[in-house]
Amino acid sequence: MDNSKNGSCYALKLEEGFFRERPIKKMRKLDNGLACLYVYQRLLLLVIDTEGYLAYEGTEENIFEQLALELEEDTDLIKETVDFCIKNGLLTVDGDLFFFTRVPELIVNCECGD
Repeated sequence: MDNSKNGSCYALKLEEGFFRERPIKKMRKLDNGLACLYVYQRLLLLVIDTEGYLAYEGTEENIFEQLALELEEDTDLIKETVDFCIKNGLLTVDGDLFFFTRVPELIVNCECGD
């Protein structure tokens, strides 16, 4: 649902304490922690227009390859990030539907110019 055409757009508002939250601290301690955090933030931006939901479209072999293509990132890094997010409550999966749990509370509705 892309609302930018009707004058509305969305932004993510990260609270001052975002980087002190336990899951984010744990993510940063991974071997690829900073890269995973970067991918996680890009994923949040990717799903902002759908209020946190992402569907596996079946265009690639799996969701990891779909996201790797979309974000132009390494498939293994995408898998590591998604697996971490699932294990730490940042992402839930229901079949082919993925939900980034923090997005609804981080969305800010903005007015965009034409």
